[in-house]
Amino acid sequence: MSYVRGNSRDYLARLQHQRAIAAAELEAEEKRLQQIRDTEMEIARIEHKRRVVKDQIQDALNPAKRKLPPPIHGGRQGLLEAVRESVAYDKRRRQPQNA
Repeated sequence: MSYVRGNSRDYLARLQHQRAIAAAELEAEEKRLQQIRDTEMEIARIEHKRRVVKDQIQDALNPAKRKLPPPIHGGRQGLLEAVRESVAYDKRRRQPQNA
């Protein structure tokens, strides 16, 4: 193959055109991916709301079987917090009600 003068510009133009096409395709794929992520977040929000409403209905129908709220702390620290809370409650109960 022999060298032809002036074809490098054509090659560069084709490369730039291919690059622009690839960039446009990438942008379109990113938009689709963002739409999928937004949809997944919306589904997660709806599922969370459904669970909350379901739990509220269960609590209303069966008040004797209410679930305790999840513990804030677990293990030794949770036990210490529970003891502190209990002591504070007992202390408040023992104080006279003279206000």
